[in-house]
Amino acid sequence: MVLRRCTVVELEQPAEPAVAHDRPGAGKVGVCVQKRATYRTWTTSIRTPNARHIPKWLGNEVMEQDMTAYYDLHDDVNRAGRWFLKGPYDASGRELDGRIFTEGRIVGASGSTWEGEVVPLGSPLKFRLRAPGEPLDFTFADFEVPIVTATLGTALKELGGPDIQLFPAEIEGQPGEYHVLNVVRQILCVDEARSRFQKWTERDGRPDKVGDYRGIHPLLVDPKTIDGSHIFRVRGWVVAIIASQMVKDLFEQRQYSGLKFRLASDAALSAQDVDGLSKKGPP
Repeated sequence: MVLRRCTVVELEQPAEPAVAHDRPGAGKVGVCVQKRATYRTWTTSIRTPNARHIPKWLGNEVMEQDMTAYYDLHDDVNRAGRWFLKGPYDASGRELDGRIFTEGRIVGASGSTWEGEVVPLGSPLKFRLRAPGEPLDFTFADFEVPIVTATLGTALKELGGPDIQLFPAEIEGQPGEYHVLNVVRQILCVDEARSRFQKWTERDGRPDKVGDYRGIHPLLVDPKTIDGSHIFRVRGWVVAIIASQMVKDLFEQRQYSGLKFRLASDAALSAQDVDGLSKKGPP
């Protein structure tokens, strides 16, 4: 399973219905459109073969070339004038432990328990402004809990499917709909031959963490282990969220704000490049 680069033709005026189909012998997805009206084009990626489902935001695509790329997601903390959020809180204002949404596990619709504390989800989770400023489409709140706008959440759900969950959220003094994004899929994907890392051992006194990563930098993943997933956490290092080229394209084309994408899978990265990333540190 690979990502193929594609040019998108997006109709700006109605045309006769488009039909997605497999091109014989090519193993690619295409779209036939009878009588195109006004249109524009841009570039993205899609997973093939057998990708018969076309995300609504993608439009009508024409396949061009193979491309596999994955990115380590980082908070755009240096964006000038941005807001910062704190929380979550329940309806009564009680502060909750948000780590329930950062461990890469499914959370029940009615809530769950984290280290003995019940985190109820019967009503929208509340978040407050730690520092006022420009609202972002993607924000990491306390404990690195991801908060997304409703439109971004819908688009990510189209790509991620069962690999993510969305829970209603409200931000104090802010209009519009928001969601907590829970990335539940974990993949054992670290390219240990090219990443620099340490693991927990029995001597560290944390038997619950033995074998997990204690630190990784730079984080490089092996695309062959990923099997076409678009957004997931790294098994053994769940603090990291990895996204596909398709997610990056989505952010760029719709100009969603809040994230920095650091390339984590380019096979062209030399040993010198990896060494440079290690010395430079996270973005």
